[in-house]
Amino acid sequence: MEPLLPADPTLRAVVLATDVISILVAWFLIRRAKTAGRMIDASLAGPAFAGIVGIVSAIAVGLGSFAFLRVVEHAIFLVGVPASLISLVYAWRRRYWVVVSIAAVSGPLLTFVFVWSHYVEPHDLEVTVHEVVTDRLPAGSDGVRVVVLADLQTDDFGDYEQSVFDRIAELEPDLLLLPGDFIQVSGQPFFREHAKFLAALRNLPRPPMGILAVEGDVDPMRWRYREPSAFFDDGAGPIARLLDDEFLPFESPNVLVLGLKQRSSRQPLKQEWIDRIRDFDGLVLIMGHAPDYAIPTIRGETDLDAILIAGHTHGGQVVIPGFGPPITLSAVPREVAGGGLHQFGEALVSVSRGVGLERGYAPRLRLFCRPELVVFDFKPKG
Repeated sequence: MEPLLPADPTLRAVVLATDVISILVAWFLIRRAKTAGRMIDASLAGPAFAGIVGIVSAIAVGLGSFAFLRVVEHAIFLVGVPASLISLVYAWRRRYWVVVSIAAVSGPLLTFVFVWSHYVEPHDLEVTVHEVVTDRLPAGSDGVRVVVLADLQTDDFGDYEQSVFDRIAELEPDLLLLPGDFIQVSGQPFFREHAKFLAALRNLPRPPMGILAVEGDVDPMRWRYREPSAFFDDGAGPIARLLDDEFLPFESPNVLVLGLKQRSSRQPLKQEWIDRIRDFDGLVLIMGHAPDYAIPTIRGETDLDAILIAGHTHGGQVVIPGFGPPITLSAVPREVAGGGLHQFGEALVSVSRGVGLERGYAPRLRLFCRPELVVFDFKPKG
């Protein structure tokens, strides 16, 4: 059962064995503790033991870094809560009231955080609207509404995913941008989930400027299809246009979109692209899966009057208040990778927190990092 236990049988065996053994170790140490201080140490020893043994076991069977995070997650929640309950029982018997107080708070708190981060916040979709007044659109024009759907990254398209598309329909975008990572599942289930994804796209009211996409890290566009653009063809014709390191101009309104390949989103923009962007007198949107292509702009090395759009980071999925996301898998500054709209010179850099979760071995949680749809309302000056 996800997210309590991972679907992968090897990882499931690792975390189950580690959880059970660690709870027994915690029980043994807590029962033998002769002072309140040692009982607190014993309560912490169980989760610590689970984390260490789990990581060693994951390394031994050749699992990756996301599996380490899953093991640590189990150590905190699925060993920490039982350890708190065991401490509460023995501390009550021995009248260690400080330990009783700590255990009485920590157990319910960890349980609440687990439930919230796994079952509530991942589905608590936020619509973030940025109103941008620009002289890049003709005065007196109606403006442009752009919606960014990043990192759907589902392996089981269900009610939540459908609700995201329903919300997009309500927003009535002029242009829908998809910065990659759509389906994260392999084998036969891919075809099932891919068909659901395309059906949801097909059922959207057609945006006047269309639907534009770039490839992400988990998208099998290049090894499964002879033409990567076939990823968006459900047999009745293409639903979205895949931009493969190419520009797409619009005459009315005066908008230019550059869509980057997955590899290109991690490299500085080519000089020829920068020259074309600088020569264009309208609104420029650049879309890549990862935000790393914006690093020269962030550092002030490249001055662009454009909107740089990306996903990939999921906002970190877990954010520590006052610090930000500990893990972003991107070289951009933490405050940028965590999401939001940031200005650097004439450029605006937007990194979406995405609407989905990392799948596979990774923990399926969000904490202080709600999923989001990003909306740009571009309006002309005056």
